[in-house]
Amino acid sequence: MKRKTIKRKIGYLLVIVGIALPLSGFLQISFNELSKDANYNKFIELQNNKEESTKEEELKKAIDYNKSIKGEVSAIDPFDARDYKTTNDIQKNGDEVFAYISIPSLDIKKPIYIGATDANMAKGVATIEGTALPIGEKNTRAVIAGHRGYYRDLMFLNLEELKENDEIFIDIAGERQEYRVVGFEVVNPNEWEKLKPLEGKEMITLLTCHPLKPPRRQRLLVNAERVYDEEKKDTIKDVEPNKNASNRMLLVHIVSLVGIILELIVIVKFIRFLLS
Repeated sequence: MKRKTIKRKIGYLLVIVGIALPLSGFLQISFNELSKDANYNKFIELQNNKEESTKEEELKKAIDYNKSIKGEVSAIDPFDARDYKTTNDIQKNGDEVFAYISIPSLDIKKPIYIGATDANMAKGVATIEGTALPIGEKNTRAVIAGHRGYYRDLMFLNLEELKENDEIFIDIAGERQEYRVVGFEVVNPNEWEKLKPLEGKEMITLLTCHPLKPPRRQRLLVNAERVYDEEKKDTIKDVEPNKNASNRMLLVHIVSLVGIILELIVIVKFIRFLLS
């Protein structure tokens, strides 16, 4: 009898842990999605409250950095490199969010950090060292890398669902830049010639692993060019996210809710068993 009781206790604990481990990931994703607008608004507020002298100093350093790379690309693939390290001499606080990227059609809002280190890529997306920073200069291409999903965030999971002419916005130093998707490429790691800037163009390239299912031996590039629209420069157009992106997020919320209910049911049964 005592042995059966011990086995039942172990069984309950295993079920509780078995539900809790994946549930924690789904809950983190749900939380990140539900709080993304608040995080974005907080970033905008911080930018608006930042001293002009600090903004000017950081912008000057960013311009100098872009000049220093002289249109050459000497990047390291952040998804292959181990212990990827970078230096951030642009900001006073190297852990600070540098900019924000918004992709209305995919309902994405992510902080951009300088340098695609493991720590930065776990918090958002990041610029790749050796490519330009997205400060709105001609003859530059800023490369922004993001995971193809992460254990606690969707990141760039749905990136290949973008279409030509979809809008991408970058908020930086109190300015909103608008880009339009112009093309896609699937390349092998280290094909960095694909990331060279184009004469007279202001570009960004979004970089993530490909294909969606492991092993992800290739890289997906989404190329976008800067456009100027005075009527929309201070607002992000209200675009209905595509159905696949919306359905995936809805599924995450449903799984999170069902997981919480199941976990509570098992915990209540376990407590009743202990008290019986």
